[in-house]
Amino acid sequence: MVSGAKIKAAVFIMAGLAAIGAVTGAVMAVVNPEEDVPVCGGHHEYWDKSVSQEIKSEDITYFSFNAMTRMAMLAIPEQGAESCPSYAVRMEKDDAGNVAVEARGGGESRHRDGTRFLVKYRVPDDGLPAALMQLVRKYNLSRDNGHVSHTDGLPSGDGETLSVRFASGESIYRNNNVFPLLERAASCAIYETFRSFAKKQGYDFTTEGSSEPVYDDPTPEMLQGVWIGKHFGRDCRAEFSGNRVRIWYDGELTDDTEYVIFEGSVKPNRLSSRSSPSDKYPEYDSFNAFVSISKKNDFTLVGHVYRNKSSSSVELLHQKN
Repeated sequence: MVSGAKIKAAVFIMAGLAAIGAVTGAVMAVVNPEEDVPVCGGHHEYWDKSVSQEIKSEDITYFSFNAMTRMAMLAIPEQGAESCPSYAVRMEKDDAGNVAVEARGGGESRHRDGTRFLVKYRVPDDGLPAALMQLVRKYNLSRDNGHVSHTDGLPSGDGETLSVRFASGESIYRNNNVFPLLERAASCAIYETFRSFAKKQGYDFTTEGSSEPVYDDPTPEMLQGVWIGKHFGRDCRAEFSGNRVRIWYDGELTDDTEYVIFEGSVKPNRLSSRSSPSDKYPEYDSFNAFVSISKKNDFTLVGHVYRNKSSSSVELLHQKN
């Protein structure tokens, strides 16, 4: 099915996909009543027999598919099978015929590779609903309509969710938080269909082609100035000036060095004894207080702290002048 990607949830969640969560929550209320205490690994299945597997309507008003699963990484792909990035897409058509589209995904590698994307746009009906209707028919997406399979203890948002609504009032809803819902070809077809229509609007499913800012490496320009935070009651402070950083931990100056930005992290500009500049991924010595600093969003850094033979993190907020 779709390959997984370890993505930081705080960065990649789209508010526009809240409708998926709302539907999922409604179904989970049936699967896991409040009086039941979920047991890690406990399995629940629910089949809504009130919905039909035979969809008569030809007019889609809403389509969403979340294929951000990590569990799919455990599946052995068929030989010669298609592949596409982990992704989530949403399309909604209003009464005036306008189509709102949101899509996110990418980042198959733990290294920054330019594949992360976040695309949002709204246009008059450009044919996307009709194209998605063809996929519903071609891949029989209404098969197993109303089936939910849920295993307790897995990360929220894992698995795959398909939700489709039609002008007739008919609907499709399927969810599985362990195994892929759709065959690989169907999932890739959905991805390529959304991507082809996004390209018509001047966007692409790449970091460079995104319509919205996405998680990326921190830049020297973004880092400049003072960043502070609290680590178990201790003051943490990082001051960036040009290509140098000074770090204080609990009032003690622990580093005053040049820095480099490597794989999304800020590191001291000193190679470790076991590495060289010619290495594909050279290693650098750690900061004394912060092992590294990585970007969380446009205004927060995360310091990765190693103290007393244990590691933890601290959020550092940019101080305005």
